[in-house]
Amino acid sequence: LDFLPFRCSQCEKVYCLDHRTCDAHECTAASSSSSSAAGGFVVVCPICAAAVPLASTQDDANLAWERHRTSGACDEANYARVHKKPVCPAPGCRQKLN
Repeated sequence: LDFLPFRCSQCEKVYCLDHRTCDAHECTAASSSSSSAAGGFVVVCPICAAAVPLASTQDDANLAWERHRTSGACDEANYARVHKKPVCPAPGCRQKLN
């Protein structure tokens, strides 16, 4: 699975493989010290939408995802909760937005 997105722990935006590092996407929220071994980078699980942290900057995203998937922490029901379609914010309106 080479299409896994990467979430920057500094700015919270999701990036492709080429732009996953703070330097590559010129992150304005990046601090001089990182919170984890991989600089706080995670991949987003395509099954449960959980943030899967990378163990190091050399960690392969596919291997990190596979560890997550086989750990038992991958809950498919979470995907629906995370990707619930937004509804109209007007009072009393529950119209789903596309």
